Amino acid sequence: MPVLDGQMVCLTGRNGGGKTVAQLSLGDIIYLTQSGLPSFGEDISLNVKKMLGMVFIGSRGEHGSTFESLVIKTRDVLLAADKYKANEIVMIMDELGAGTQQYSGKNLALRLLKTLHNRGISTIFSTQITEVAR
Repeated sequence: MPVLDGQMVCLTGRNGGGKTVAQLSLGDIIYLTQSGLPSFGEDISLNVKKMLGMVFIGSRGEHGSTFESLVIKTRDVLLAADKYKANEIVMIMDELGAGTQQYSGKNLALRLLKTLHNRGISTIFSTQITEVAR
C-alpha cells in the first residue's frame, strides 16, 4: 500500500474475487491501529487520519434501489467529511458505479473520484468497470 496522502488506490477484478473482503480488512486495520492497538508486520507505517469514511452497499434495497443506496450513503459520508481537512480523511468505497447501467455507473464513479481527487482525499475504491479502474 502506498502512503495514503491524497492518493487513490483501486482494487479491481472479477465478481467474488475478494475486493470487498480486502477493503473491509483494510478498514479494520486502519481503525484498530488509529485506536492505539499495535500493528504487526514488516515495514508498517501509518499516516494517521481523523476520519475513516466507508461506503459499502451491504444489503441491497436498503434505501430503495442499489444505486439509490450507494448515492445516499456516499452523500452522508461526504457531508461528514466536510468537518475535516482533506489530509485527515481516508475514504473506502466499494463497487463504485454498481446498481445502474454501466455507462451511467461509469460516469457517476468518475465524477465522484474527480471530486475526491480535487479535494485531496485519500481513497481506496473497488470497481468492476474497466474505464473507472483505469
